[in-house]
Amino acid sequence: MMDNFFEYNPEIMFIKNLDGSFHSANKMCRQLTDMPVEDFRGRDRFDVFPDQATSSLQEQDMQVLLNNEAMEFHNEWKSNGGIRHFKTMRFPMQDRQGEVLAIGGIANDVTDQVNSRHALLDQEQLLKTFIESAPDAVLICDIDGQIILTNRQTASVFNYGREEMLKYSIFELIPEIEPKTIAELFEDAKKMGGEVFRVAMEINGIGNENHVFPIEYSLAPITTKEGSLIVCLLRDVSERAMMETQIRQSQKMDAIGRLTGGMAHDFNNLLGIIIGNIDLTLNKIGAEEERVKKRLTTALRAAERGADLTKRMLAVARRQPLQPKSIDINGIVEEMAEILPATLGPDIEMSFDLVDDLPVILVDASSLEGVLLNLAINARDAMPDGGRFSMGTSIKSREDIENLIPNARIKNGTFVCVTPALE
Repeated sequence: MMDNFFEYNPEIMFIKNLDGSFHSANKMCRQLTDMPVEDFRGRDRFDVFPDQATSSLQEQDMQVLLNNEAMEFHNEWKSNGGIRHFKTMRFPMQDRQGEVLAIGGIANDVTDQVNSRHALLDQEQLLKTFIESAPDAVLICDIDGQIILTNRQTASVFNYGREEMLKYSIFELIPEIEPKTIAELFEDAKKMGGEVFRVAMEINGIGNENHVFPIEYSLAPITTKEGSLIVCLLRDVSERAMMETQIRQSQKMDAIGRLTGGMAHDFNNLLGIIIGNIDLTLNKIGAEEERVKKRLTTALRAAERGADLTKRMLAVARRQPLQPKSIDINGIVEEMAEILPATLGPDIEMSFDLVDDLPVILVDASSLEGVLLNLAINARDAMPDGGRFSMGTSIKSREDIENLIPNARIKNGTFVCVTPALE
């Protein structure tokens, strides 16, 4: 029975003499080389395993003899199917007096376990790489909200160091997430029999130095061997929020422009009637009624001025077709000087530095006035506490333009430059 136990044991079993040669080997051990039992006896490792023999096998035997105790080792076996892994227990075999007679060994094939462990490590490494390289911020915390893992993007979004992030809880970084939010999330997952996501749009995060910024986030509860965790994916949407604000502002300004254009158009028609009637009245008034004629002339000039203002409003609203013609920019700037004070307000001082003898340019006067008006409005918004706004004209050469705009393709010629400035 002892012989059968040794021979047919499903584990690899062998006995080695003290000189390193094999005394016996069971069926599982012999199957490694397809050698009969008689070829094992008296052979050393170089004879039995010529392709596998290494100094480590002899060193393992020596360690067992020196320590006089059982020791476990890991060995590899090269086969046509690849590398096989064995866990080998070597132990001294003693007689009744305690003298070591031989070295026994029991080994089992752990290739599947080793490969599974390697695969798991590969998956963990892949997961870590995915989390670290994710374009969104990834934040993992325990059920109490304490952060235990973040990726590089998270530190960038909140402007904290990686180690510093671990000092905070998710409730501090995203105050709108509360402990009850996480509790409800786990309760929902329990009811649904699986994991669920909760997505929220446009809430605020708080970063370093109490910087508040809009974020989008999603939460997912997961259960691991170590306990329950919360995975939070989030992204900073400050840029998108800014663009949406600009779009809304643009739409609002477009609506105001349409309304202004309609009102200006109707008002211009009314002024046309007033101007026409004043002209007719002036033509019928005699010289003896000079006082009445003077008052009507004043009214006519005011009406014509009102008509000019409505044309500018229509140009801003794009309700008037472009009519380019040769004009003097200095004249346009001087005309704008009459209406800009009301636009800028009393807290902003205006000044002009206009160069004489500017060449005329071909441009739609109303469109140019609209540009100058927009520049003045931007300057006003940039100086809420008041300041100084100036506008100057000058003549520039091709070289001057190319210095201002590198790589610009400018034709030879003389250029008129309008320069707004604020202080």
